[in-house]
Amino acid sequence: MSEYVEPENAFYWQAFHMLRGSRSVGGMGIGAIPLDAILGYADLAGMTCPVEKTRLARIMIMMDNAERSQGAENGDA
Repeated sequence: MSEYVEPENAFYWQAFHMLRGSRSVGGMGIGAIPLDAILGYADLAGMTCPVEKTRLARIMIMMDNAERSQGAENGDA
């Protein structure tokens, strides 16, 4: 996989890396990034449009699910 991030996606990658630390870790493995953390990030980023906030949440959830499923496949979770 390429490490190049297209400029139009940089905001989402930055948000994802910032939000990864908000996951809970327990006996069942690594939890999902909480929705309230995503929406809090959107507020801090100055997002006011509900459509943009929803887009951010959907993208973060997809990225989070992909990373957690990859970790489970590799035995990390």
